[in-house]
Formats: sequence, C-alpha cells, structure tokens
Amino acid sequence: MHVGPVTIMPGASREVDESYMEPRDLDPECMPEADETKDPGIVIADMLDGTIPEIGSALPSLDNETLDALENTEKKGQDRTGVSAAIAAERLSRADSAKQAEEYAELVAPMETEELQTELGTVTDEGLKGIIEAEIEKRNANG
Repeated sequence: MHVGPVTIMPGASREVDESYMEPRDLDPECMPEADETKDPGIVIADMLDGTIPEIGSALPSLDNETLDALENTEKKGQDRTGVSAAIAAERLSRADSAKQAEEYAELVAPMETEELQTELGTVTDEGLKGIIEAEIEKRNANG
C-alpha cells in the first residue's frame, strides 16, 4: 500500500504523517456511503486495497470500462501477478460467454416460432432466454 511517498508492505504497520492521508481515511464520516457514490476511482481504490482473492471475486460485477480502469490502476501501482491473472481470466470468461451467446443466436435463428417457444420453456440460463426472446420479438415486429 502506498500512502504518499511511504510504502507499507502487506501485514506491516507504520505511522504515516497525516498530511499524506486522504480526508476519507482520517475521518470515516467524510466517506460517502457505497450506494451514494458512482465514482469508479473510489470503487477501484477500495477494491485494490483488498486481497487478490477478494479482488478476483469482485471482477464479474464490473463492467468492461471499470475492469479496464482497474487493470490500468493496478499496473501503475502494485502490479500484482495474481490480480493480473484474475483480470485475464475474467476477460477470457467474458469472451467465452459472448462467443457462446453468438453461437446460440445462430442456432435459434432458423427455428420455427413454435420451436422457439418450446425452447424458451426449457432453458434455465437467463442470457439464453434473452436471446430467444429477442428472436421472437424480432419476428413479431417483422410480422
């Protein structure tokens, strides 16, 4: 962790001059509630204060833009290999999901509307349901 020009190693404690501290670190009342702020900088800073497993478990909840910002901030800061690996794994997972969704959309496109309705009743994945519903809506709009 870096506080001003001072580096504090994980598990260590150290006294740091208050002039280097952020106001939110000095007075907890200055810190807005999590739901009151949408500033990705605060979210990223808070996340990067966590452990690698904590950061990795939070990655799926981030949008792509915030994930990019998190990666850039981490590289400029501690540049931990575990965080970089977790981000890479999340990107791979998202790419796989997007590819699977694309393949599924190609699979359902030639189906008859009745087949789509049947498929909609059997699919449990919300993302796949959305693909089927979009195809049905497209057909209804086109008449």
